[in-house]
Order: sequence, then C-alpha cells, then structure tokens
Amino acid sequence: LMSMIYALGSVSGAHFNPAVTIAVWITGRTSELTPKRVTSYVTAQMLAGKLGAMTYTSVYFGETFQLGPRGGYGMEALGIVEVAFTLLLSYVVLAVAVSTTTNSSNNFGFAIGACVTVAGNAAGPISGGAFNPAVAFGIGTSSGAFWTSMIMVLQYWGFQFLGGVLAAIFFGVTHAVDHEEHDESQEEGDEEKDDE
Repeated sequence: LMSMIYALGSVSGAHFNPAVTIAVWITGRTSELTPKRVTSYVTAQMLAGKLGAMTYTSVYFGETFQLGPRGGYGMEALGIVEVAFTLLLSYVVLAVAVSTTTNSSNNFGFAIGACVTVAGNAAGPISGGAFNPAVAFGIGTSSGAFWTSMIMVLQYWGFQFLGGVLAAIFFGVTHAVDHEEHDESQEEGDEEKDDE
C-alpha cells in the first residue's frame, strides 16, 4: 500500500479505499472531491477489489477463502476491530494527507502503510483485516454462495463505513484549527480586495 500511495498519490490522491474516500469527502477539505468523483472512485475501487480477488483465485487454481470472523471470534469482535482500525486508518489519512496543519508531504505514505501493517497484524486473526469495503467486496463475491457471501460483505461494509464516518467526525473536532486558518486567510483576502 505504501508503494502504491507514493506511486499514484499525485494521480488520484491514492484513493484505494471507499471508507477513506467517504471520510475525506465528509470533511469537505478537498474541493475537487465532488459527489461525481466520489462515485467514480468508489466504483473503480470496487472493480479493483473484484479483480484482485479474481487474480488470487486464478493464481491459486480456483482456491478462495471465506469472509468472516476467524479463530473462534464472533461478529462482535469482528465489528469492533473493523470499525476501530478503519477509523484509525481513515483518521491517519486525514491527518497526514488532508490536514493543512499536520500533513506530511514526505512521510504520508509511510504513516498510512505503517497503520495498515499494525492493523493487519492486530486484527487479521480476528476479522481477516480487511478495513476496506473494496477488499471485502472482492473476497466476498469470489467465495461461496453469492447471497450468503453478500450478507457478510454488507456487514463488513457497515463496520468499515462507520469507521470512516467516525474518523471524519473526530478529525473535524481535532483539526478544527484547519478551518480557522482557512477562514482567517479568506478574511485577509477579502480585506485586501476591499482596500483595492
């Protein structure tokens, strides 16, 4: 993920995760992220998730794996880790790539990649460590009975999108200074125009 962020960040803003894309859109901090663009990104992300799962299936001669809780854990544990780590991932993206105050022009890919590494190691044995609705869609639609799998996909989506929305809310509170700085610079620009 870190490599892809550095490789494609300047092309699409490295929007690989629908939950993160929705979180960025909710904050309203990226003017070029219009509803039309969000829709096109999420569509492309879902297609990429499906293509990734198809690639896995072809490489492993038709083998798939189920989406769902691992190691004797239940849906409660799965929900907690998917919400928590999708929230963490989305929040880190907002803080290091979107915020005008705390963004990191050089280390944003490392911070985001490290977040996914930690989350995958911590939650992988519980939920499979998806944290991405496109990944859940790809895995879920490639394994087992379609409708049974889609029920699990929808549950993952609920947890993951909730994590993204919560990240946007927390970011709005913790990074309110971004809006204050924007408002101050806007007022200064308006005053300069008035002076002319």
